[in-house]
Amino acid sequence: SVGSVDGGGSVRRSKHFASVESDGNLGFGKIRAHKWTVEEQIEEGQHDLDPYLVPLLEKVGGTVPVLDSNVLTHAKQYGTLHVTGVKLWSALHSNDWHHREAAVRAMCEFLEAPLLDRYIDKTKKLFLASLATVHEASEDKVMSVYLLSLRLLQLIVGEKVCGEDVGLEETNGALYPFIAFLVEKVSEMNFRARDLSMHSLIQIHKNPKVKVGFLIDRILDITKEHRELKIAKQKWPMLLARLEILLHIVEEFGVDEQQWDWIYITEKLLKRCLQHRNVDIRLITIDVFIALYSKLGDPVREYAETRLKNLKPQLVRTILNKMQLVDMETQGS
Repeated sequence: SVGSVDGGGSVRRSKHFASVESDGNLGFGKIRAHKWTVEEQIEEGQHDLDPYLVPLLEKVGGTVPVLDSNVLTHAKQYGTLHVTGVKLWSALHSNDWHHREAAVRAMCEFLEAPLLDRYIDKTKKLFLASLATVHEASEDKVMSVYLLSLRLLQLIVGEKVCGEDVGLEETNGALYPFIAFLVEKVSEMNFRARDLSMHSLIQIHKNPKVKVGFLIDRILDITKEHRELKIAKQKWPMLLARLEILLHIVEEFGVDEQQWDWIYITEKLLKRCLQHRNVDIRLITIDVFIALYSKLGDPVREYAETRLKNLKPQLVRTILNKMQLVDMETQGS
């Protein structure tokens, strides 16, 4: 049956970590470890989040329906409810977007607060449960909920939550779906959401555990054979978004040739974009070339001089002239 969770209500105290077993000696007892049940762990998670969630639910009002036990099973099996508790997870799935917004905001505030003792040096469950929250919120049609999901994602990839016990492969495997999702979002949303999605992509890759190679692959997916349209006929917002992401990658992280080959991406994407009919596409492609030159130097100039001969001479001259400006700025500094 479906119950309900009111916005108000007192915060429940957690159960003790130990229980007393009487030894008949003047009422004193010996302490034995208490083995927590799944239900107790879920209740502890709810206790952790209530100080952040309850005031927000009180403010927006209304009643949050508790999800049916069958719906909660998946989150329970993966340990999500051990961290979030039932109340937050139910609010996240409410038909009222105010409740969903409150749930994500509460999770953000929880992660911004000092880590609880039980998560210090053991953040894996917190990391995965928080990502599960982002997964739900990032698909929300309400913009404020989506934007909060980006804020939450940025908190998750910081070293505080993505701690030492979250391994390299586990980090990348968990984040890959969000990276692919954000690449698509950058090309389809309004300017504010677009900029924040772009910022989130870059913030994710500031975590040294996260490899930029997968992001490069996602940028290049429009060059794959299974795509129906050639680069020249691709919709310009999709191309522009990927080129802007690539520009940010080069400017922020340089070129890690162990993860991606700049010549390959130039042949597959940049060279073709220089011939695109949209002037903005051509201009940002030139910017990417210049960013590559700033990081790599002569090999990029040699490429432009030898492999761009079949392009319009004026376009090639523009690229080479901009490279000269980079040299002048470098010498001046």
